[in-house]
Amino acid sequence: MTALNAVTEYVCRDGGIAVVTIDNPPVNAMSSTVWHGIEAGYKQALSDGAKALILACAGKTFISGADLREFGLMPEKVLALDIAGGLCAIEDLPIPVIAAIHGTTFGGGLELALACHYRVAAAGTLLAFTEVSLGLLPGVGGSQRLARLAGAAIALDLLVHARRITAEQALAWSIVDQCVPPDRLLEGAIVFAQQQCAEQRAIRRVGHTAVDPASCAAGMFEAARRDFEARMPGFLAVQRAIDLVEASMHLPLCEGIKREASYVAVLMRSPQAAALQQHFFSERKAAKLPGPADAATAMSCTVGRDMGGDHPVVAAMARAGVPVVAERGAGAGEIRLDYKGIDGPTQARLVTVDSSGAAGAIEAGDVIGLALPPATADSQVVEVLRSDAAPQEWLALVVRVLRQGGMKPVLTGLGAVSVLRRLLDEGVAGRAALEPPSALRLQAVCRDLLVAKPGLEADVLDFLAVEALNLPRYLGGPLFAARPGV
Repeated sequence: MTALNAVTEYVCRDGGIAVVTIDNPPVNAMSSTVWHGIEAGYKQALSDGAKALILACAGKTFISGADLREFGLMPEKVLALDIAGGLCAIEDLPIPVIAAIHGTTFGGGLELALACHYRVAAAGTLLAFTEVSLGLLPGVGGSQRLARLAGAAIALDLLVHARRITAEQALAWSIVDQCVPPDRLLEGAIVFAQQQCAEQRAIRRVGHTAVDPASCAAGMFEAARRDFEARMPGFLAVQRAIDLVEASMHLPLCEGIKREASYVAVLMRSPQAAALQQHFFSERKAAKLPGPADAATAMSCTVGRDMGGDHPVVAAMARAGVPVVAERGAGAGEIRLDYKGIDGPTQARLVTVDSSGAAGAIEAGDVIGLALPPATADSQVVEVLRSDAAPQEWLALVVRVLRQGGMKPVLTGLGAVSVLRRLLDEGVAGRAALEPPSALRLQAVCRDLLVAKPGLEADVLDFLAVEALNLPRYLGGPLFAARPGV
């Protein structure tokens, strides 16, 4: 095994099957270093006279999108790497290139996989182009190759909805070529490569093919534009995704990639992309609290009998695998968590506060408050409030188990002032909340909350407002919308 750089290794096995392995924890995000390692890998394979090349990743997933921290909203960094040209070079290699994919093969990882000649997937792998949820699009040929492989209708559906599909569904749609057991992924890819070499099959280059005209129903693109403009007026990423799939019907790959890149360059600079990326990072802030990743496995939960299993927090505990016991005499609306860690047992007491409850209950002792939107809001967001006496480690445990249970915990700092309740008191939601005079009133409320809650950050407040009031994510929260130039 030869190290190509800090995150990429290369080996040419007996039989002439070369393997490039990417190891860039935690999710093997595509970065400039990863890309340079891939380039060095395929050049080394040609130099060694390899018969086939396999691209694989160590850890829990294949490349799971681009490194947003590196690229951010700077298209010049992406263009300078010329990844699109590099993927075309991979596609034009004279030896079969097989992507061995697993985990969550999203965004740039899926674009790389589609540029390879074949894809062998571990059973249960998830595939998706999630860029539209960040106000962006695939930028190095993903939309054009996807339409050629799966057809225009399927490509359109996957792109505009950022839909995630399993390897098994991808196999049925010809996006992957073989599914293998997860513990035999590399072995299965090697066998697949050996078969390609032994049978001397003609290499399939997706970009050299055309989109099947039968995969596009009459009026499909016009209907999609009308539908999304009615539901998400002015959302640029979706409209451009529709344009790109339509373009794939008649443009050669190189021209389709140029158009894709031009759209992405504009979207990267757009306020909509900035709003959606702020939302993305804000949602993950709570997850950065230091604490055990496997909190649920060492927890048990006791709730009052007044709290049924359909209560959002109780249901989240159950989904996370925490044993839940109803106890007679337990306080109304209270949850007690018992955690057995390596440093001994720990106990945390939670007080749930719905939209009509009193957040002041957390001042009674060392408890953690959970403020929830009304049941009719259909939202998984939950505001986490902490009294001065509640230890930080309890907070981390609570956040971990709520996330594992599918909720979206938001930390709004010390004290009993519930940001969620204050926002809900405004009584406006959806696009109406961003129209004058409601928008001005909501912005004033948010500014007041920043003063009332020391440590509360504007982006976190915007995230909570978007989730609780069902605001359009691509327009940003009240404070984001008030920025000059937005």
